[in-house]
Amino acid sequence: MNSLHHQFIKKLADKFYATAYTQDGMIEAIEGKDLESFFIGVQWHPELMFQSDAQSEALFALFVEESKKNKAF
Repeated sequence: MNSLHHQFIKKLADKFYATAYTQDGMIEAIEGKDLESFFIGVQWHPELMFQSDAQSEALFALFVEESKKNKAF
């Protein structure tokens, strides 16, 4: 993980759930639940790792696919 932040999520709102954690338990990724639109938030920089990290590359691929579903873009 290339987390470069000094802030972190302490408590999530009911509409979100954590999907990735650091080794010491801090939340690194969240997703929305029961939302009308696609939502993923990450605390690392996948744009710095997508060429060498399969998970970061998959995150961008998912974003592109979800964007194609929304005709407003």
